[in-house]
Amino acid sequence: MPLRSLATRQSLWLFGAATLVLLLVGSVVFWLANRAVLRDAETWNLRAAERGATALAEDMTRVAASAQIMRAFANEGGIRPNDERLLVKGILEANPLLSSFALIRLPDDGPVASPYWYRSPDGFVHRDLAEDVAGYRSQPWFIQGMSCVDGCWGERFRSDARGKELMNYSLPVHVDGAPVGLVSADLDIGWLQRHVTHASRDAVIAFIIDRRSGQIIAHPQPEYVGRSLNDAIVPDRGSTFEEASAVFTSEQPATVTAWSRLRDTRTRYFIASVPGSSWTLAMSVPEQSVLAGVRRIRWISGLLTLLSLSLLAIFVRQYLGRSLQPLTELDAATQKVATGDLDFVLPTPRHQDEVGRLSQSFSHMQHQLRAYLSQVETESARRERSRSELEIARLIQRSMLPDGSDVTGTEGIDCAGFLLPQNSVGGDFYSYVMNGDVLAFILGDVSDKGIPAALMTARALTLFDAAARHQRSPAALLSRLNADLHGKNDAYMFVTAICGTFDPARGILHLAGAGHEPPLLHDITGASRLDLETGPALGIDATAHYPESTVQLVPGQSLLLYTDGITEAMSTDGTMYGLQRLQEVLEKPMPPNSSGSIEHVFDDVRTFVGETPQHDDIALLNLGWRPPGQLHARQWTNQRDNIAPAMDWVEQHARLLGADDTLILELRLIAEELLANAIGHGYPDDRDGTIRIQLSRHDDLFRLVQRDTGIAFDPTSWEAEPGREPDSIGGHGIHLVRAMATRLRYHRLQGANAVEVLLQRASTPTPAGAVHES
Repeated sequence: MPLRSLATRQSLWLFGAATLVLLLVGSVVFWLANRAVLRDAETWNLRAAERGATALAEDMTRVAASAQIMRAFANEGGIRPNDERLLVKGILEANPLLSSFALIRLPDDGPVASPYWYRSPDGFVHRDLAEDVAGYRSQPWFIQGMSCVDGCWGERFRSDARGKELMNYSLPVHVDGAPVGLVSADLDIGWLQRHVTHASRDAVIAFIIDRRSGQIIAHPQPEYVGRSLNDAIVPDRGSTFEEASAVFTSEQPATVTAWSRLRDTRTRYFIASVPGSSWTLAMSVPEQSVLAGVRRIRWISGLLTLLSLSLLAIFVRQYLGRSLQPLTELDAATQKVATGDLDFVLPTPRHQDEVGRLSQSFSHMQHQLRAYLSQVETESARRERSRSELEIARLIQRSMLPDGSDVTGTEGIDCAGFLLPQNSVGGDFYSYVMNGDVLAFILGDVSDKGIPAALMTARALTLFDAAARHQRSPAALLSRLNADLHGKNDAYMFVTAICGTFDPARGILHLAGAGHEPPLLHDITGASRLDLETGPALGIDATAHYPESTVQLVPGQSLLLYTDGITEAMSTDGTMYGLQRLQEVLEKPMPPNSSGSIEHVFDDVRTFVGETPQHDDIALLNLGWRPPGQLHARQWTNQRDNIAPAMDWVEQHARLLGADDTLILELRLIAEELLANAIGHGYPDDRDGTIRIQLSRHDDLFRLVQRDTGIAFDPTSWEAEPGREPDSIGGHGIHLVRAMATRLRYHRLQGANAVEVLLQRASTPTPAGAVHES
């Protein structure tokens, strides 16, 4: 069968792999191209819409300025009617945007001159609107204009007398607070048509919508003028007409996708409101026209790729068929070897190349296999027994580790361990057990490796589990273990260890060391080493003394115990992992639980060593204090709009922690100041980032920690100095924070800033609840 041929299979594999790679790369490239094209088109067209709206607003501003000039003269009074009439005409002549201009006065006892000028093909024509006082005073445009104190634009209307579509701007005139008249300016609707025609190009069509009526008031194609928005678009999938309409009538620049009834295609609309009016300028672009070039390139590239792959497959098949032909002769011989038949004669090789040398090797193998087969059977049986024994030992050692059932359901304790021997079994170990309401724990390292170390480990774990259920002092526990391990220690082995007890109700740790690496305390503010006074390793001196230390944890803080298999792990270039790198890893963002923290550390160690073989056993034990209801955390993006929600979150969770109103107000002020500093000074290039706030309580001590991913800056370094600007880093707000806080500290971690604030205040008891993490 063709597929049994090595050459055919290799050709198909190469063809399939090349096709898959090209498809994946091509898909990603075209997906990115689509996004880039749409993003660039959106940016360009949205800016074009904003420029068009600005240009329209500038024309409207010039019209409003003409009306303001006329009102200023009218307010002064004392102008003769003839001069007033000439002034109206002069303003009309000076502003080519105006189609007509009028100063309409309200008569007290009889008609008062109200000059009205408008453009005609023969020049400027004058009328006195005083002749039709009753007529214009009852018109909607006049009534609306008199109600606009600062001037306003009316809706589009048609002047039958002049046979034109017009837009009106009205500005009332008041003297001593009383209305005395109205300045009225009319513009030919062709002015709006020119704007949208100028903004339209190629496949882009610009049009103007009146947000009050929802009608199109200007469009390059006059037949669409006067239609409603509902006649023009169909909402895109997943949205309603009201949602789409809200975007069109928004005063903020926006983009929306909808089906265009006018174009009969899916269209992207770029929208900008015209300042000072109720109008919106929209620019529509068919989506297919934006992506047409990308799609055309995709089809051409696909056809060329398919042709290239076909030619490659034919060439590879022919080449491999010729190159691998001599292997067919060896194939028959290897089939005999597979069945155990060693009495065969290989053909003489035609060339002294790789295939020829392979034939000679087969011939030599015939003479060696007979003697080797008997040895293999004996050696295989012995190795199988050894592997089985090591596997049983590994399972026994693994079964001696705690399964977590002792701490399950114990509030406040978050404990997890990890063990990875260098071989099947090893000399590193950890254990923990509940003694009433106190957790006893240990992590140790036996001085040897392999089976001897595993036996010593089993002995140490058995002794610890027995003693820990009756003894609450870690120093006494180590003394007991030391005495027991020292007896019958003919191999002179010893054990380094860290032993401790933890009271989850109060967050108090008691620790004692036996020549082991000091543990690390870590939380959102960083990691630090506990320099404990230690005694000698276990099993050396039966009378040794082990000093005991006490550590008060804060909610959310964790203790990491480790063996030297972590710090002495080697990279491919011979560099040790080291304690400093371990601390740096703990200072990076990581999961909020102990099992996640251990996985985070081990993943970094595994990345560091790469392909370097493991040269020592590894053990980790992480103990975290998570008291119910006393630890709350949440993360936001570095946007100023998030300051208010973050302050509300601090208030809500401070109240859950039992803070009084005064303390809540202080915490809000502190959070606002820290967030404003982080956003304002930590991200000068406006790049994206995150800000995390953690709020906790222990007794009457409230702790607020803010951690952000911005550039390095220390807001606590600010001091009140003459001439220093308040908007510099820190600023006067930090002076207020320092005055309210019991302690204010700054830490620069791995690519992050952390500010810690402690407040010692009297408060109400903490309500019952669970740890909050969001």
